[in-house]
Amino acid sequence: MAGILSFLLLLQQVQGLEPLRFSHVAEQGYDTSCGLSVLSDLVSRYWNYPLSEETLVSEWFTLRQTSERSHTNDIGRAEEDYTISFKDMQDLLARHGFVSRGFRFSYDQLVKAARSYAPLILHFADQEGHFVLCLAAEEEYLVIADPAEGVYWLSRDALLSHWQGYALLIQHPTLLKNQPALERTVQEAHSRQESLQFLSGIQGGGYR
Repeated sequence: MAGILSFLLLLQQVQGLEPLRFSHVAEQGYDTSCGLSVLSDLVSRYWNYPLSEETLVSEWFTLRQTSERSHTNDIGRAEEDYTISFKDMQDLLARHGFVSRGFRFSYDQLVKAARSYAPLILHFADQEGHFVLCLAAEEEYLVIADPAEGVYWLSRDALLSHWQGYALLIQHPTLLKNQPALERTVQEAHSRQESLQFLSGIQGGGYR
């Protein structure tokens, strides 16, 4: 009986943690705005620089209108398509004083970079592509903040199945990163994952 009660209490705890998946990452406002959403979340949450997704959408359209791409009329591109590139991100970040640089990492290089520069922006090569934040990276797993799915734990193998190594590192010359906020988010993700693994009997491997 005691064992059953302990199990039920743990199950209740895990169910209570489910809503927290979006408590540490903003859900993207549009189907294709993941890149703009992670930019907003990164600078607002982890650099204490308030910048909404809607503001970035407006700034991005302004950049598009003044760029060489506007002369091609963006054939086949709908107005509601908010798909952006790393270059677009860098241009937007530069408008607000942030310094950024793109890299193509191996997994081991990503782990090393995350120790000093997390959160990093990663690009997933799924269908039309998807952007997420890497909040922490260890030898066999990562903590991901996804504007479409929330904060979750991802195994190394699962990452490598749809990540081609592209990452964007961001810094600011005068602002301090909100390290306590980052550590709290990572710790909550760890706690949730440990509870899920216990309940499912999974030892290691990918679990989302």
